[in-house]
Amino acid sequence: MGFVMYIVSLALSVILFVPAVLFSLYKLLLKKNRLGEMNSYFSKLATGRDAYYNVVCAELFNAFFIQKGGYHFGKRKETISSALGKNQERNKLTKLGIWFSGILSIIDKDHCLKNIDRTV
Repeated sequence: MGFVMYIVSLALSVILFVPAVLFSLYKLLLKKNRLGEMNSYFSKLATGRDAYYNVVCAELFNAFFIQKGGYHFGKRKETISSALGKNQERNKLTKLGIWFSGILSIIDKDHCLKNIDRTV
């Protein structure tokens, strides 16, 4: 059943993604604080996609980004940055994991450590 639901969700995302984003942008352009709200909208999209790819890429990330005994990727609703940050705290990142975390820190200093989600 999980596989069927995934195929349905994939089909819906292909059909709805572009119209939904275009409609949202149209609605946001009509508002006064449009830049702030657009930034917030795209931030939410990025966070949702990030949590999705934390699950999709869990096996890959667990194999290449963490050492034995590290905190595992793939928890639902957790971002890649949060899992990286937890491993960074525990000193369990591989060289590749440190490199990936470093790339994120170029964009936002200490990004992974700042984005650890303690509720997951």
